Amino acid sequence: MLGDDVDKWTQLLNEIRQGRKTFDTSEDRKSFGTIVINYGGVKQDVNNKYDQWHKEILNKFGNKLKGTMRSFYQEIQGARRKLEGLSIDASDDVTIFVTEI
Repeated sequence: MLGDDVDKWTQLLNEIRQGRKTFDTSEDRKSFGTIVINYGGVKQDVNNKYDQWHKEILNKFGNKLKGTMRSFYQEIQGARRKLEGLSIDASDDVTIFVTEI
């Protein structure tokens, strides 16, 4: 759903990081009158799953970013080679040179 939109990926990763704070509490039990719920073990399982999920999303984002950077680099390299191949000795070449820039 996020596609190649880096801003959306960044927003998602920031939201995940903020959401993680929900689980980062030292509390592992909750009392409701005489009923006490101890969720320490479950909390650790949820934290582990959340961390695994976060890591998978980071890896996908890293792969997307790597692909985007690679294609940008290839585009820049092509433009550089094209500009380096032009000369400004003849008047026709000057027009092409300026147009390319």
